[in-house]
Amino acid sequence: MRSRLLRIGAMPFTPKQKAEFVDCYEKSKSLKEGDKLVSLVYTMIDLSRDAEMGNEVVVPPHQMGIHPKNRMGKKMVPTTMQKKGGKITNVGFRLELCGPNRAVAFEVNPKSNHIEAHTILVTCQSKKFARYEKGALRGGSTGCGHLNQWLAAVRFGAESDFESLCDLGDNKLCARLVTKGNPEYENAVNKGITWFMFKYQMEDDYPELPAIIQRALNIEHHVGEGDQTFMNTSHENNSNKKVYDIRS
Repeated sequence: MRSRLLRIGAMPFTPKQKAEFVDCYEKSKSLKEGDKLVSLVYTMIDLSRDAEMGNEVVVPPHQMGIHPKNRMGKKMVPTTMQKKGGKITNVGFRLELCGPNRAVAFEVNPKSNHIEAHTILVTCQSKKFARYEKGALRGGSTGCGHLNQWLAAVRFGAESDFESLCDLGDNKLCARLVTKGNPEYENAVNKGITWFMFKYQMEDDYPELPAIIQRALNIEHHVGEGDQTFMNTSHENNSNKKVYDIRS
């Protein structure tokens, strides 16, 4: 019965799951900040995962774009992105701090190019970003966007002001110097990190969902990528307690 329910129509929630999701979604729309918003968002993620309307997937950094609602709709600033990346490198890259509980994205809609258009618009503004090819994106980030753009920039060999991370006499990022032999870091640059990616139908049916996700992640944005201290938010779903680090 479960497998049949998961394959009926575009929204394979059970009636109970859908009712709970819609309730969380409607409540979240009016919340600007607070632990309640974070709890509702992670309940929606859990429900989507259970209904297979989102899944965990490893995506190479050059195939993960920037969702238009990333950073509350503001364009990503290349110097800020590289500053965060430099800090990650200095304090030490830890894969456990950028897993699918923080790295949240939306699948590219085959009928829309809004993620691709926004990604190219943002990254073409500076040579400090990686270059993206049309038709290559699989999703757009609403969390961990700065981290992913840094990984993409390192993989691409983007220009940088960090002389210590560039080969002598060059101004382009060198993956060898950035990762410093850290196998997790090397793997993240080459193969990507694990994302929780919503299916594109979720954005179709719940158009405010990307902004809600970003708003929840933005609550603790001062715990920026690369910081050494982290704030945790707990939520309970189906009586199983889960703890998440919220990372913008």
